[in-house]
Amino acid sequence: MMIRKLGIFAVVAALAVGCNPAPEDVDTGGSANSTEANADQAKEESKKEKAADEKRFKAGVSKEFLGVQVGIGEVVIQRDRIQVGLNYENKSGQAIHWYPDQEAKAVIGDMQLDSNLFMDDTGLTVGDISNGVKSDGVFTLRPSGKKTIDPKTVKEIKFSFGEMSSEDFMKDAKVEFTIPVK
Repeated sequence: MMIRKLGIFAVVAALAVGCNPAPEDVDTGGSANSTEANADQAKEESKKEKAADEKRFKAGVSKEFLGVQVGIGEVVIQRDRIQVGLNYENKSGQAIHWYPDQEAKAVIGDMQLDSNLFMDDTGLTVGDISNGVKSDGVFTLRPSGKKTIDPKTVKEIKFSFGEMSSEDFMKDAKVEFTIPVK
């Protein structure tokens, strides 16, 4: 009986994880998925329709943390979420431990938005990241409860993508960006 319950739980969990694939219309700024970055005409028309309720801009910022170059490509602010394209390349010479999908958050004024590890697939390689690995993906951050965002009034976003640790856990760095909204 216990094995049957575990089996049912595993199926439900697998379905939940696969429910929300990473958004394809947010530019990560990375080159790993360059074919995905080239949107076709239908996607361009869809973007124009959505433009009334969203603010979309290229952040174009990059910083180095423990030898890992982390960049933010495009940011899309909608009433119910913020989507942020993130890319990185591990040039540290060692494996890095980093779980941004578990710790990602954004702060706008006095409102915090969080990622959901189980409902959104970032498409980003996380965990123990080997030297030389490049990856890019899209984070979706949502306000809690029934709160909404007014995209037109957002002037600055503070992003935190958790803490990165060296292979031997002797060094760590908080991966944080403060971005003015363009």
